[in-house]
Amino acid sequence: IMSVPGFHFGVMLGYLEVLGVTVCSYLERKFIARERKRVAPLSAYPLLTFCLMSSSSLSNLALNYINFPTKVVFRSCKLIPTMIVRNV
Repeated sequence: IMSVPGFHFGVMLGYLEVLGVTVCSYLERKFIARERKRVAPLSAYPLLTFCLMSSSSLSNLALNYINFPTKVVFRSCKLIPTMIVRNV
């Protein structure tokens, strides 16, 4: 979609992606996991949201310079440091 001529909404696409993840995670926690209270303090959420929106928006803007398969490979590689930090 980023290579469509005249498409200049990469940042908005990132915001909508974060909004979709937020809604789906809320519904999952409320109806499937049945969690009632937060684990992290409420003050941590704005910083986390800003980081997620920045990451998503910048990766969508980067599609103007790289092809889609390359983006998928790099997004998949983000899991490796997460797994390493989890095991440390």
